[in-house]
Amino acid sequence: MRPGAPILLAAALLPAAAHAVDGDLPRTPVIHLGERCMTVVDRSVEHVVRLDYTIPIVDLCVTADELPQSRTHQMIAFCHGDPSARILPHWLTRDEAEASAAASARVLGDDPEPVPASDILSEHPDYTDCWTPILTAEQRRPITCASARPGVDWDTTDLAQGAYFVRGYTYQPPLNFWSERKGVFKIVDGPDPADAPPAVAFAHGDIYLWKNEPVTLHLCVDAMDGSTLTLSHALSLREVDPVMQWTAFVSDEPVMSGSVELEFLPPPELANNFLSLRAEIVDPNDRRGTAYLQGFLKIDKNEDPSASATTGDTESDTTEPDGTTTYPVPYDFCAKNPNADTPPECPDPTTGATTGATTSPADDGGGDGGCCSIHAAPSPAALIVLLALRRRRRNS
Repeated sequence: MRPGAPILLAAALLPAAAHAVDGDLPRTPVIHLGERCMTVVDRSVEHVVRLDYTIPIVDLCVTADELPQSRTHQMIAFCHGDPSARILPHWLTRDEAEASAAASARVLGDDPEPVPASDILSEHPDYTDCWTPILTAEQRRPITCASARPGVDWDTTDLAQGAYFVRGYTYQPPLNFWSERKGVFKIVDGPDPADAPPAVAFAHGDIYLWKNEPVTLHLCVDAMDGSTLTLSHALSLREVDPVMQWTAFVSDEPVMSGSVELEFLPPPELANNFLSLRAEIVDPNDRRGTAYLQGFLKIDKNEDPSASATTGDTESDTTEPDGTTTYPVPYDFCAKNPNADTPPECPDPTTGATTGATTSPADDGGGDGGCCSIHAAPSPAALIVLLALRRRRRNS
């Protein structure tokens, strides 16, 4: 059995206070569908990209302390990726952060500290001019299947050529949450690779290794001939802005567009650690691109007791005839659960009685804003699903 801790959940984890405020309850993520390692978007052919997604549960039961648009989903495009160890800013703008702080003060009577610039996307220096809403704040969608099924049409007309990374955003103050979409989108205006900067991505999610076990790393590349690739590793530490010490293990490897495979044998001293991986590509015009493993590489403290492994265990991927890699298809709650459109039972925060959630008229399946009018917490069953998702992410 591969290293990894089992998921253990108990009703005792659900405090009684959860029926009054949302607090530190798990946030409902965006579950991306149709993820591909490399998607080249040639705007001379088509400038709109379809982004499909689903949800793990219907999440409409807003508590009394939440803001009107809480428990909604949005999508954002970034000009660069980040190591999985980095915690992205929780807020898009200071106005939203201050509105949440004011609401918290009214309901809970606390005196919150000012939100630092490092926790606001629009003020963080690493993201200046680097993020673009695919869905704006006004277009945030209720967390329902009716809103998720149509997908999102991403208009790339106004973007500069180059690589972009997409994340889902769960707006539920004060702990807004990001859901990274695996793979990279390369926006170009024609088929000539010399017209746009290079792009690279890892065709993996999480990777699990025994001590002294090698792994074949799969990457996808879109770049001019004559480009080179450097791969590095660093210890993953859960910090807001981790200062990561990168060590190259492949340097200036010549690569061409398509699928690339490179071997990695982690040094024995890295056993019993989580690693981040970074890929840096440089083309003959000295244009550069960077990508990070969208997950963790976990190395066990022990060697394989069976002594039969030859390569690491990774999230399975599929390489298509054109060299593009697609990722494992997640469970589609909205397509496969027969009760996907049944409104949840929302406990009343004062009486404890439950009632079906009543959504606002804006929740008509079109996904243009609006949420629900029941002010209560998610049902215990929903919380168990969400806690499982969060625990899985922490253990991965």
